[in-house]
Amino acid sequence: MAFARIAPVLMTLATCLVFVPSVNGGFGLGPPRPSAIAMTADIVVIGKVIEIEPEAVEAIPHGYRPPAPKGAADKPRIPKVPYKIAVLKIEEPLIGAKGLTRLRVGYADGPAAAKVAPAARAGNIGLSAGDEGCYFLTRHSSGEFYIPQQGYGVAPLLKSRTDYDAELARVKVVVKAINDPVSALKAKVVDDRFIAAQTILTRNARLVPKHDAAGQPVTEDLPAEENKLILDLLLELPWAPKGGPPGNLSYAPPSRSVLWPLVGADKFGFQAPKERRARPGQSPPDVAKQWEDATTAFLKDNRDKIKLQKPVAAK
Repeated sequence: MAFARIAPVLMTLATCLVFVPSVNGGFGLGPPRPSAIAMTADIVVIGKVIEIEPEAVEAIPHGYRPPAPKGAADKPRIPKVPYKIAVLKIEEPLIGAKGLTRLRVGYADGPAAAKVAPAARAGNIGLSAGDEGCYFLTRHSSGEFYIPQQGYGVAPLLKSRTDYDAELARVKVVVKAINDPVSALKAKVVDDRFIAAQTILTRNARLVPKHDAAGQPVTEDLPAEENKLILDLLLELPWAPKGGPPGNLSYAPPSRSVLWPLVGADKFGFQAPKERRARPGQSPPDVAKQWEDATTAFLKDNRDKIKLQKPVAAK
């Protein structure tokens, strides 16, 4: 599949899935890295499960939408499924949960959840007393508890993992990008600057925008220094990861191609390079180089004109 056709979907921000482009124009996906989960989580805390409540709690599956009624008199039956509740003692709030010491975390339990709403158990994990680590949570849509951030393969970053310290350090780069974006974008290590830019662009894309009288979303420019630092980073990064795609395609190394779909460059006049087909007997065209050249030229010619946008959040 040619890269030009899949570029707009390399990074789908409504989920935690990581889409990673390869140098030949393809892409892979896999379980997200903890730092990627943190970019989209409402709550991120370091804590320990101190107990599992003995009684399950029934609640409508998170985000469940009943089917449309067949007739005016029909009332859709809204099912409930059991959730086991883990009590999480907060040791350090990273994103959200400021001032809280405990959270109730539910996970869909039993075959009823899978039968009523398979999505309620997609990537579902069980929690156990004594589990300790970094948790990524969102508020349940109807229950009085939180649930693990949903998505393919999402799980807490437990202290029992051998890479816990390294992955937690990446999560804390995300936290810094949220709390102090300019400082995070000035980090000495390019990987940290890349994570910071990805965090800022990702969270802005997920904001629920305010709408004007005509029903159009209201946006505003990113602060000038943030804007400049992100554009500088884009120019600094190669289009494709150096050395080709990583062995684990869920781990995206710093590259311009991952950030490009989040920039919305077409709004500033960018045109994707036209695909060139190889003639018989010729080597296939270097698609990655075409994109490298096109995006580099565009950034150099327009860096003073590009004003990255973010939605004005709805109240």
